[in-house]
Amino acid sequence: MLARVLMALKKHMLKIVLAELVICTAAGWYFHPLFMALKATLPAAIFAMIFQPMYALDLAAMRRGGHARRAKFLGLVLLMYAAIFPATAYVLVMGWRLALPPETYIILVGAVLVALAPVAMPAPAFVSMCGGDVELSVLSILVTFFASFIVMPVYALLLLHRIVHVPAGLLLKSLLMYIVAPFILGQILRHLVLRSSGKGVVGLEAYERVNRVLALLSLLGLYWLVGVVFGVAAPIILRNIVLTLIGVAILYLYFGGRFAIADVLGRAARLERRARIALIYAATGNGALGTAIALATFGPAATTGAVLAGPLVLVTLMILAARILSQK
Repeated sequence: MLARVLMALKKHMLKIVLAELVICTAAGWYFHPLFMALKATLPAAIFAMIFQPMYALDLAAMRRGGHARRAKFLGLVLLMYAAIFPATAYVLVMGWRLALPPETYIILVGAVLVALAPVAMPAPAFVSMCGGDVELSVLSILVTFFASFIVMPVYALLLLHRIVHVPAGLLLKSLLMYIVAPFILGQILRHLVLRSSGKGVVGLEAYERVNRVLALLSLLGLYWLVGVVFGVAAPIILRNIVLTLIGVAILYLYFGGRFAIADVLGRAARLERRARIALIYAATGNGALGTAIALATFGPAATTGAVLAGPLVLVTLMILAARILSQK
């Protein structure tokens, strides 16, 4: 039963997010005080979103064989994550400032934080769907996750200081609260579950039972956050509806461009097709982490940009990429 509910919530994610966007934005216009009161629940929703992926991270994957093949792939992933994508994020910031007025900059802040976030946790599922190398995709998540401890705060300060005040101390505190702490707690729980249940099939079954419960909480946390965020941001969105739509179009161009860069880089490096698919999905960003940092550091208005960039734009592009790559 739980597995079917999870499958339905994942399968219809884009439809659910779009429905929430419309319904909660409209409701937020008329019942804004209610959504403002619900802001207090957002940290719990974000923790629920993040905890399951941290529990699912398998650090042992970094110690497995095939070192030469992995080294080449991970070198390209780090090149993209630590150099190319921050450079393209700078282009995003400059382009946004040219095209849109200052009242939209707070939305840009959330989008930039998603752009600087590590590889999206659903990436291996999409890679598997396309016949790609799932092991390399998992490695891309692990490597960019640890690199994000440096990449996110450094580039956030460099890219955003001209458009908003970036509280460096609060930014670092947010990273500790929503990346480091959930990671440590998730890995402790993973270790305890696997150790208490023993090795082999029994241990894996116990791990999967806990993982399914946490995955359900993660999805419910995501949908709750999306609804509350759009309700809170309703006045901003509806008073600037045309500007918001232009911003969404810019984000589609930006993240679509990242997918194209990853594909070109993979071809230039002569990666075999399965590895190239994994590299394409390494162009994604972890919307949950970007949203968490946006909320804790800049507030709900910035979270709107992170939600637009993550659950809306990136999920759409990941689905579209899967359809294209599956046909080749």
